[in-house]
Amino acid sequence: MIKERMNRLRIKINFSTAGLLIGTLFFAFSLTPSLVPRDPVVQGVLSGLSFAAGYGIGAFARWLWFYLELPVPKARTEKIVTLTAASACALTAVLFLWQAAEWQNSVRQLMQWSRSAPRNRSASA
Repeated sequence: MIKERMNRLRIKINFSTAGLLIGTLFFAFSLTPSLVPRDPVVQGVLSGLSFAAGYGIGAFARWLWFYLELPVPKARTEKIVTLTAASACALTAVLFLWQAAEWQNSVRQLMQWSRSAPRNRSASA
């Protein structure tokens, strides 16, 4: 019981709001159209790596902030900022994922490649 609480506390302490914000921006930018359409697997790997790189930059910025002993917000303010940031990141990710297939299809059309159709997951389940 105590060990479980310590693990939860460790996750909460190590979470980086700045990492989430920057990681989500990198993730969203990776979904924007490029000159060459991407296969869904390649797009997934690229988006995951982009998020990880952005999160790492944000986590480093957080570490640097504490290292330089700059002022930190009060616990209540930090909680509000974290919840607001998480909500904004979730909304951004959903909006960009919603548009990603259409963006890729528009590039395929310009390049005169065959159009990618959404996969029917219920057929394989």
